[in-house]
Amino acid sequence: MMLRGERMEEPFKSYFWKRFWFLLIPIYIVAVINEPFITNNDFSEWEDYLAFFFFLLFYFIGYAFISALIIHMLWRFRTGRNKR
Repeated sequence: MMLRGERMEEPFKSYFWKRFWFLLIPIYIVAVINEPFITNNDFSEWEDYLAFFFFLLFYFIGYAFISALIIHMLWRFRTGRNKR
């Protein structure tokens, strides 16, 4: 017998992963293209390469968090309407 919480986890996982990459990739690309530090980097020293990878990683983590937050809020709004 499944508990109430267990039934909700699997649909949320599939809902989340179906939408996460479709939301993250366009937001990430727009953010990276519009960042002048990344696009105007001349790569003349090792510090430039490391700064480039740092910004890519920093943007990825930040926008992954924002994407996950948006999807989680949409899930809560969706399940909140179904309960009423």
